[in-house]
Amino acid sequence: MTAGHPGRALAIFLRDIARTPAWVAWVSGASVPLIPRLRRLAPHQLDDCAAIDEVGLRLDAYARIDVPAVLLGGERSPEHLGERLDALERAMPNTERVRLRRQGHAANNLAPARVAEVIARLGDKVPRKPSQ
Repeated sequence: MTAGHPGRALAIFLRDIARTPAWVAWVSGASVPLIPRLRRLAPHQLDDCAAIDEVGLRLDAYARIDVPAVLLGGERSPEHLGERLDALERAMPNTERVRLRRQGHAANNLAPARVAEVIARLGDKVPRKPSQ
């Protein structure tokens, strides 16, 4: 990214960190110069990665979250994301695991209504504070 090659940087991220197939990473990286939205967002993907790395593994902090939480994944999501949900599920005391059929990591874009349904069901389970 600092060398001025956001498409190459995104392709490396997708291949090595997100673990997408090499051809998908290459096509996505090659698309960055052609698609203004990707061009704007690509640098921030690396910012997100750096922020996550800086925070570190915090399963002990997640273990203290006692409100209902949904762990949402897709049956087409990369295996390593499922492993991360497994770790959260083991650490957190009050979770529900939801796996969307025929969806992957981009379900928020490809099936937003289904994601919204999952969130709405969770909202119905969260205790409400009385009005003040």
